Amino acid sequence: MKRIVIVASGTRGDVQPAVALSSYLHSRNYDVLICGGSNIQELAEEHNCSFIPVGEDCEAFVDRAPDPTKQPLPATKALTNFVINEIKLQFDQLPTIARDADLILSVTFGFAGATVAELLNKPFGFIGFCPQILPSCEYPALFVKSHRHLKFTNRLSWNLHKKLFNFSYKAFINKNRKRFGLPPVSDCWDHVIGNKVLLACDKESSFVPPDVKQKCYQTGYLSMSQKSDIDDNLMKFFDSGPPPIYIGFGSMTASEPEKTTKIVTEAAKLADQRLVLSSGWAKLGTDNLVNKDCYVIGKISHNFLFPKMAAIIHHGGSGTTATAARAGVPQIIVPHMTDQFYFAEQVPKIGVAPESIWRKNLTPQNLAAAIRHVVTNKEMKNKSETLSNTLLNHDSFKLAEKYIREDFMN
Repeated sequence: MKRIVIVASGTRGDVQPAVALSSYLHSRNYDVLICGGSNIQELAEEHNCSFIPVGEDCEAFVDRAPDPTKQPLPATKALTNFVINEIKLQFDQLPTIARDADLILSVTFGFAGATVAELLNKPFGFIGFCPQILPSCEYPALFVKSHRHLKFTNRLSWNLHKKLFNFSYKAFINKNRKRFGLPPVSDCWDHVIGNKVLLACDKESSFVPPDVKQKCYQTGYLSMSQKSDIDDNLMKFFDSGPPPIYIGFGSMTASEPEKTTKIVTEAAKLADQRLVLSSGWAKLGTDNLVNKDCYVIGKISHNFLFPKMAAIIHHGGSGTTATAARAGVPQIIVPHMTDQFYFAEQVPKIGVAPESIWRKNLTPQNLAAAIRHVVTNKEMKNKSETLSNTLLNHDSFKLAEKYIREDFMN
């Protein structure tokens, strides 16, 4: 039985596809172990995945960290310190945990995976959810919001990104490589990503540019199998009127949740739409701002919720974007940070969403106009249904297992 160790450090959205992949591989007689923060332990155990805690609770960190939209420099410093601590714990524990592995895979902040794989002489791969982690002149580096730059400018942004990444992590990574008797690395970003990337996003809404130097294996999104957790009260809300719209920004925080709640509820009212509002990490939905046409929800399975919507307004995270695409209804993307701007640029190009609205530009009026447009646009609805049928008939897990068996383990 082949043994795979997955270093899964990140938010639930980051690690959920890795847990789904682990569960699938286990059903195909692989021995898979997930290493990550305590925030994913319950999720792993729910899907009968072996789990060892390595690292901190990423969601707890996001909860206490400065708001990157309001305090970018303190937020960046806090994230750097968090990631360095994650890498330290990974360097300390993974050499023992992964000594019998046949393959080591890293997700998001699993930055020690490549060095540990080199130390143990094991194959290594990185699991990504957006092509924008791969340097290219076709799009800018992750810290750049606008995707409408010249190729030359995009390349400059990647050069700066790598310099900043080296400044933050190179000394620490090389210090530990020296401890292991390994030579220093000069390009830390390329090192932690490695040469082989399992790209778990849909080719219909994302593309791998020809100038990417890593060998990429695009599987499609790895959607987790979940049970319906829609309660009776929410079902009564659905049955009491026409399909509502959904608004939720996932793991994005808000320094002024009442203000954001007011913007989105007012937009739904102006557009004459009933609303399912996801509280999320931003804690949207306070008693004095919602009404009989607005139902506030907590954590709930998007797989069952989204197909019941008239439209889905979200932050553009890779997982939410992929799940919305499978629901067969139009989307509106309100990007907040990093790769969300990539999907906010790409998804409208395939006709299932209007032009995105950046979070800093969000108003009741422009969101209401976008909502009215998508709920009345038959062509957009038809394209959304066509896209859904295509994606639901594609087996991302079977393709991922094939790539892992034939390419990553060799």
